[in-house]
Amino acid sequence: MKLVFRLLGLLAAVVLVGFALANRGPVAIDFAPLPFAVEAPLYLVLFLALALGIVLGGVGAWIAASPARRRARGQRRALAAARRERDDPTNPPASTNPPASTGRAVTAR
Repeated sequence: MKLVFRLLGLLAAVVLVGFALANRGPVAIDFAPLPFAVEAPLYLVLFLALALGIVLGGVGAWIAASPARRRARGQRRALAAARRERDDPTNPPASTNPPASTGRAVTAR
């Protein structure tokens, strides 16, 4: 499996280097309402846009997962409290053998 991932990584690197070499021409990027423009190679602009998309997607996924993290944190705290209560030496253990019941009521004569 490691070999497959390494081969795919090598293939991706070759494709990206080839893309970068084929798209070295400068492009002008104008930030319309702002008073400045940037000129950069096309491959750099596309790679930065890809990186920005990955970062924004990761932040969005992290924000979307916050309720699940909050629930898990609460469950961990409840479990830790239950373990502390179970292991507390001042807390007598509950009887593990409940009294036997025959199903009939006992009456005194």
